[in-house]
Amino acid sequence: MNHITRPLRILAACAASALLAAAPAAAQDDLEDWQEDELRVMLEAIQAGLDGRIEPVSEPFGFRADFLKGTDGNAYVPYTLSIDPASVDEPASVDEPTLAMYLYVVEPGDDVPAFEDAVFTNAAAGGGEPIRISRAFQVPGGAYDVYVVLRKSSEDLALDDNRPGDGDRERIDEYCGEQFPEDLSMRFACQEQEYRTYRLQRRPRLNFDENEKRATMMMLRARVDVPDFWNDRLQVSSVILPEVMEPLAAPLTPEEQITSPYSLGSTRIVPKFDQDFGKQAELSLIFLVYNPGFADGSKPDVTVEYAFYRQGDGREEYFNRTNPQQFNGQTLPPGFDLTFGHQIVAGQTVPLSLFPAGDYRLEIRVTDLARIVDGLAEDAATTVRNNMSESGGATEGLTEGLDEESVSVVDLNMQTASIIRNVPFSVHETSEQATDRVQRRRGGASSIPVDVMNTIRSTCEDRWPTDFTMQRFCQENQIEDYLNLR
Repeated sequence: MNHITRPLRILAACAASALLAAAPAAAQDDLEDWQEDELRVMLEAIQAGLDGRIEPVSEPFGFRADFLKGTDGNAYVPYTLSIDPASVDEPASVDEPTLAMYLYVVEPGDDVPAFEDAVFTNAAAGGGEPIRISRAFQVPGGAYDVYVVLRKSSEDLALDDNRPGDGDRERIDEYCGEQFPEDLSMRFACQEQEYRTYRLQRRPRLNFDENEKRATMMMLRARVDVPDFWNDRLQVSSVILPEVMEPLAAPLTPEEQITSPYSLGSTRIVPKFDQDFGKQAELSLIFLVYNPGFADGSKPDVTVEYAFYRQGDGREEYFNRTNPQQFNGQTLPPGFDLTFGHQIVAGQTVPLSLFPAGDYRLEIRVTDLARIVDGLAEDAATTVRNNMSESGGATEGLTEGLDEESVSVVDLNMQTASIIRNVPFSVHETSEQATDRVQRRRGGASSIPVDVMNTIRSTCEDRWPTDFTMQRFCQENQIEDYLNLR
């Protein structure tokens, strides 16, 4: 598989010295009375949860948290809420419902927040997909209870009542038709803007007490174990599988970082929210390595290995591996300097066309060859299993994310420190795709020249001399590639 993997070239833009920081939305002096009332009611619900007067619903919406090194001794925790549109009673008249969210992070048994945040946000979902809200918080390492209260804003409840009548719609449609007689897209945009302006002008009908009774409030409580990235031990961030990864012209401002919390440096990142891939897709991943030892005063000496295991029928078997990644004085840019706070950004992109449909586990082993372990017999005898899932550990509520285990290992024989991270994922293929693939291969293989078939067999046998299953898959994919190019 070595020939089909490649590093994420865009990662070079992520290797900045600056660490990530999260801040709650700035206090707004222009909050309307109904907004202040709404937030106060949400905070009262959180206080009732802290006091034990109410018990949060077990699965009101999805919650996924990831962990990176922050600033000033903190961990940076980007998180995403996944909400069923039906749960906020989204009306057809409001394309992007306004949702109110209150986040409250406390240490267990305490009621003073370590971090809190509140926001009113427009949220849209398309094609039956969940509504997703992504933000971040930062706290020192430790165990926390995260309370999230979510509800449809009273503003939208009032706007639902203030939708234009038939006569007003005719007037708006006529006006926009005159403004944009030829441009239908601009006419539709004009109509939407005029409809919303109409509703906002009629907002005096808003009655908070009335609408409060109609609002559905959801509260989740999740126990999140935040790692301490500042203890000088070898550590890695969460492994993020990007759905989108693209360069930015400039690093995000603090305000932009709030709404794009997974972005790193000059790279915009939107994570993939499931681990299901098609055979023609690519598995991309990115993570950071923290606190490596110094090999020559300023450079690390870290090796990252990737091994794939296939799972099924209650057992697991080795499938394949990629070339290890080396991060040292010979492979890193000359200006890379750990003393300046530069960070190791690791990752790969692996095409999945050679992976048969099924479930897999990717084992990532990070080994610090520069970190000499002196007399840590107790650590060597005890393998530390943090069970630190991408969702943040055990939760009371529905938690989405990678089911990942982090294992810290001290190997006295090698005098090195290693960390193992496990990332599960699945590869799928529809029955139609499988049938078409088999028919194409059977029908086209007989027309392939003998010398080409011999080259394919020889190449696959050389690549996997003892793995006959992989030889077969290699030959099938080489035949398909040849037929596609012919």
